[in-house]
Amino acid sequence: WMDSQVGCVMHLFKFSFSIAFTFNSLLCIFAFSITRLRRVLDHLEALGKLNDTIIVFFGDHGWALGEQGMFCKQANFELQTRVPLMISVPWMEHTHGKNTSALAELVDVYPTLAQLVGLEDKVEEALEGYSLVPVLEDPDINVNNVTRWKTAAFSQFPRCMNSSMAQNPPHLANEDPCTKVSSNNFTHMGYTVRLDNWRYTEWLVWDCYDPNACPNSPNWNATEGVELYDHHNDDGSCFDCFENENLAYDPKFADIVKELHQFLRRGWQADRPSNTPFPPKR
Repeated sequence: WMDSQVGCVMHLFKFSFSIAFTFNSLLCIFAFSITRLRRVLDHLEALGKLNDTIIVFFGDHGWALGEQGMFCKQANFELQTRVPLMISVPWMEHTHGKNTSALAELVDVYPTLAQLVGLEDKVEEALEGYSLVPVLEDPDINVNNVTRWKTAAFSQFPRCMNSSMAQNPPHLANEDPCTKVSSNNFTHMGYTVRLDNWRYTEWLVWDCYDPNACPNSPNWNATEGVELYDHHNDDGSCFDCFENENLAYDPKFADIVKELHQFLRRGWQADRPSNTPFPPKR
């Protein structure tokens, strides 16, 4: 949490060479990915299937490249939780080339595809996402009719501050990323919710650390860190402009913190769009 300098803060003097190498490597990865995508599209076209194939393109997580002093994916900030998502539906021509500011989550992809191919009645799994078809039909749905679409996106990421590297200050997230760590070794879980104008995060103590007697669940009565970031006037073009000042402990925002605390505790189930074609079964 930012007020105690917990974040994957990068020691520039140690990693300057690594930064340059990583940037060059990422550029190579982007170029390679584009050529692979082009080959897939060309093959679909050669088979005569391009105009009747739904294509979904997305990333699994974001990555800070030095922004906010971080160089990692192990965090609950915008840069780590926001990913590209593109959906191409050939027979929905009015959607081609359009973008939207409506919030979406990767858990929405499966119910979206199910509805697009007419299988929504066959979906039996417990789902936490909602079909994005209403957004495809009206990219401005979050402006034109706010009750027809979700108002928030939820994410979470653990911390393992009992690891050997995390014993000494400044407790950097790249020293306790919980990578390949069983959940009974978590010390905290960070829950974050992103709305149009705010991001709100709470860090809860994880009960407990005993592998023989661990409920593996957050202690909702033990909050050890809170973050609030103002995203008003955020048009999505600046990835490093809106989460640099934690407002959670500013008395001026006490009412906002109280409201978003309750919103986060209610969870995604309380943010169900009014016209989702099939509710999550859980």
